[in-house]
Amino acid sequence: VQKFDGKKIFMSTLGLFLISSLLSGMAWNIQSLIIFRIFQGFAAGLMIPTLTTMVVNVAGQENLGSLMSIVGIPIVFGPIAGPIIGGLILKHVTWNWLFFVNLPVGIIALILMYFKLPKFEPTNTKAKMNLPGIILLGLTSGMLIYGITKIKGSGNNTTGIFAIVIGV
Repeated sequence: VQKFDGKKIFMSTLGLFLISSLLSGMAWNIQSLIIFRIFQGFAAGLMIPTLTTMVVNVAGQENLGSLMSIVGIPIVFGPIAGPIIGGLILKHVTWNWLFFVNLPVGIIALILMYFKLPKFEPTNTKAKMNLPGIILLGLTSGMLIYGITKIKGSGNNTTGIFAIVIGV
């Protein structure tokens, strides 16, 4: 957001999320589904920090707490409601609709953002991307998650602990 317009970044990542949701729902085999889900995860991973940064810029210091609590509600509510809604979708229609359900809400959000969301001009167009930091953050997070799931899922404590130690 320092280097590029925050509105364009957020709308682009939401657009990528919607396209990858559509493609995930239309996946013809497991390999295509995995590839489309990677793009969907990438887009979702960019949306939340971009939104948080824009909220901080809009709110200012005096309103930051109340605005962040409002923004945080869907972030907390999603993991609770998601499995319930997903179960209802799977009970009544095919698995493809797990991905198609995002489309109408996302399209409405894109339209509203286009007309209502202010521009977020870049504050430092000469800012450089911290590529080593991004790679290390991804590897660290990946190793920690892998280690925890290895311990929890298979009971393979040695591999799990080793992965967590590498992550740390």
